[in-house]
Order: sequence, then C-alpha cells, then structure tokens
Amino acid sequence: GLEAKVRLFRRKYGLARRLWLGSRKLNLTRAIDVQHGKDWWRHLWQHLQHFDLVLEEDLDQCDDDEYFTRFAAFVSGVLAQRRVRDIRKFHLFCSYSDKTSFHERSLNNWLLAAIGPQLQDLDLSLYMNSCISMYSCYTVPRGIFSCRSLASLTLDGLLRLENLPSVDLPALKTLTLSIKGTVPMDMIFSGCPVLEDLFLEFNVRNAPKIIVSNSLKRLSVSCGSITLFDEVEVEIDAPALEYLSFKCYVSLSRFTIKNLHNVVEAHIDFCPSSVQGDKDNRVVYIHRLLNALCRAKLLFLDSITMEVGYSILTNILVDLQLLIVGSFL
Repeated sequence: GLEAKVRLFRRKYGLARRLWLGSRKLNLTRAIDVQHGKDWWRHLWQHLQHFDLVLEEDLDQCDDDEYFTRFAAFVSGVLAQRRVRDIRKFHLFCSYSDKTSFHERSLNNWLLAAIGPQLQDLDLSLYMNSCISMYSCYTVPRGIFSCRSLASLTLDGLLRLENLPSVDLPALKTLTLSIKGTVPMDMIFSGCPVLEDLFLEFNVRNAPKIIVSNSLKRLSVSCGSITLFDEVEVEIDAPALEYLSFKCYVSLSRFTIKNLHNVVEAHIDFCPSSVQGDKDNRVVYIHRLLNALCRAKLLFLDSITMEVGYSILTNILVDLQLLIVGSFL
C-alpha cells in the first residue's frame, strides 16, 4: 500500500511540514488547507494504509502546545476522512502533556482510527517537553491488546498500562516495551503465544517480576533500579533463543535461567547488586548465567562481568569462537 510519512518540525523561522509519499517528497505548506478540498487529496487520505506521523520539536522551548495543535489539526483532519478501517501500519512519535485534555483526546481518537482488523504494525512513542517539571503518562487504550492481526508492537516513553482485563495477541511476533508506567509482564507474555523478538527496558518499580516467553528467538533486556532497596525476580526459560542481550544492575530476589543451549550470540553487562551487600550471590548469579550460555559462539562481556566470571569461562564455553571484553556494550 501507499505509505505517507508526515513530519512536522521546528525551524528557526517557523514550522516546516513535509510529506513523503513512497519516494516522492511533497511540500505540505498548504496541506492543512487542501486536505478537505481537492479530490486527489481526499482520495489519497481515504486509501492510505501506512502512516508514519512524527512531531519533532525544539525541546528547549515551552510553547509546545502551539505545534502540537497544528500537528493534531492535520492528523485529525486526515483520519476523519477515512471510511474503511484498513490501516496496516501506524507509527506515532510526538510530545505528551496532561496540562489539558486535548493531548489525551487527540491520541485516543487517532488510535481508535488505527486499530482495526488489518493493523499489523503499531509504534507509539511519547516524549516529554523539557519545560514540564514532572512527567505524566498516557494510558494506552485496551483495544490495542485485543488486536488479533497485530504482528509488531512498540510502546515507548510516557505510557502506562492500567486495568487490562486480558491480552489476546495471537499474531504478535515483535514486541518493544520501554515505558514509564507499571507493566503487567505475566499477562502480556501469556497473551502472545508466538512472540519471537522482545526488547524490554524497565526499572524495578514498574516490573518487579520478569518471566519471559519460551517462544523467543531474540531477547534484549535492560534493567535499572530506582533505589538500592528495590529487587526484581527474573526467570528466563527460552529453548528457542538464538540471541541474548542482557544488561542488569539491580538487586535480584530470584534469578532462574535455563535452556539457553541454542544461543549463538550473547551480549552480557551483568553485575547484580545485593540489598544486603552479599557478594557471594553476585558470583553465583553470574556463574549461573555463563553456564547457561555454554554453547554460545560469540560472547561480548562487560569488564566487570568478565572479572567475576573469568574463573569458569575456560571450563564452560566449549564452543566459543570469539570473546570480546569492554567497559560498555
């Protein structure tokens, strides 16, 4: 289907607007005026199936509402002309504020228009304008988690998931979660039976327990703690996993990892802290992870992880072809 990429961004002397239609780039200076006018535009908006909507702002300015209002006028005008719910790809990147209800109502209407029986790829990324001292989160509509055609889902930034009755995503294969609000991990993973690629970035408070799906082929985990007294429980049992990126600097109340014998490549930056300062547990956890990766062929280790796990590397990594050690991954 025809794809439109709409970007509104700040320039030194005003707001520039551009529209990409496949390989064609058209000036949108008058797009807001013509979107309800000429038959060609009306036909275009009614039949587009791929949307990439981006609002790029100068984050040092505090007049973000003006630019969001212009952006919202264009997006709402386009989506209002659609008569068939056949959008296949919907990517949205913009600022969010709860100072007024306008932001929330606009997002609700856009997502309601996007969610349908043909939607396969949804990317929702909300960021904070720098003039807002405290961030607020947008509540993701429940309908996203019952969109049975969805194959790829990205939720990033100022988002929260509240009171999900259930999750039913039988076609979802790629999932990216990097949000501020609480994440009901168990419910989400149980509703994604064919999930293969997972990127998970979280802090302990919004995800105190992580149990990943055993259908995964690629897993990237990045975990940071809010305080030294937060703990997380991690369980990874992924017999189909081929790629693992694991960055974790938190206190672990429990760490279970097994069936990683098919992992070919692993990137490890793992130095679990301990609420009680027990260094023995740290050694046990790192050794447990490296033992589980005994069949890996490519291994990238952070220097701290290497220092703790060095004593067992030569004994367990029998198939290792390349080992790279660095301070950062």
